[in-house]
Amino acid sequence: MLGVFVWDAKNAELIGNLFRVSSAAFNLVLHGVPAIGNIDDDCEPEIIFATVSRLNAVELGPNNTLIRKWELPTNDSSGGLGLSLFDFDQDQVAEILYRDETFFRIIDGKMGTPFDLGIFSCTSGTGLEMPITADVDDDGEAEVLVTCSFGSAGTTNSVLGDIKIYGSNGSPWAPARAIWHQYNYQTVAINDNLTVPRVQQDHNFALTTNTCGCSGQNRPLNNYIVQTGLLDKQGCPVTQTINNLPAPAPLSLGDEALKCPDAPLALRAGPHYTSYRWSTGQIDSSISVNQAGTYWVEVRDACGRTSSDTIQVLLAQGVENPNLGADFTQCLYSAAG
Repeated sequence: MLGVFVWDAKNAELIGNLFRVSSAAFNLVLHGVPAIGNIDDDCEPEIIFATVSRLNAVELGPNNTLIRKWELPTNDSSGGLGLSLFDFDQDQVAEILYRDETFFRIIDGKMGTPFDLGIFSCTSGTGLEMPITADVDDDGEAEVLVTCSFGSAGTTNSVLGDIKIYGSNGSPWAPARAIWHQYNYQTVAINDNLTVPRVQQDHNFALTTNTCGCSGQNRPLNNYIVQTGLLDKQGCPVTQTINNLPAPAPLSLGDEALKCPDAPLALRAGPHYTSYRWSTGQIDSSISVNQAGTYWVEVRDACGRTSSDTIQVLLAQGVENPNLGADFTQCLYSAAG
């Protein structure tokens, strides 16, 4: 009887009933470890594991029964691969890192049908290995490391190979620890400075309650084969939005302006600034003036930069009525000679 179950070895108790998998899907000699983490935004962990030509996700249902969430066809005849998880965008939902005989894949497992967020050519004979995540270049964001066959060596060559490192292209990935210290990775087993804790921290420790958008106890380190991102003191992922604003057009009130004697003149600084201060004491983006004189405005933009401009307003002189002279008659014919 082959399958996956959840076993409490300390109390000799079966927590999750056996989830049966066909014998053809299991390699009895070679099999990778499952990963445990939240992949579907329900605030509860799922179990993700590889079998022959399949990637599987199960979750704990009623009466401690393991139920299938989904399965995804893969190209792996060994069934012995591992996989890992990491929350690349700090939304509290981990993405799945998996590499079979032909491709390295970053997979979104939220929905009933998982799909590839990224897929990259990477061949391998496969056997226990997995992609891992760490900040390997100290740039403040995660990179992914994965082994691939060397060049065109193919899927059967187990001697030649590359370690490929992938980083973000565009929006940055979340921060990550700089280490991945063992095959059976668990965050609390080794400190960030590579020392071994005399007493290992409790990975199941409930840091807070009813936080991070979830009800109940928050256990941010209660996972397995999952790299840890940046967490705040409540154990929630840390995010910050940065708006990259284009620079506003240079401030200009224009050249000298002529004002008609009986009409106000509008002076406009433009709508692209956060504060305005005119020589008249007004604080709007535009003002109306009724007198000739010198006027200035000082503005501040969203980045805190200030600029100013000055304009001279002149009073237009009146124009005299035109005089074309006395009326006269113009003949349209010639006199006979």
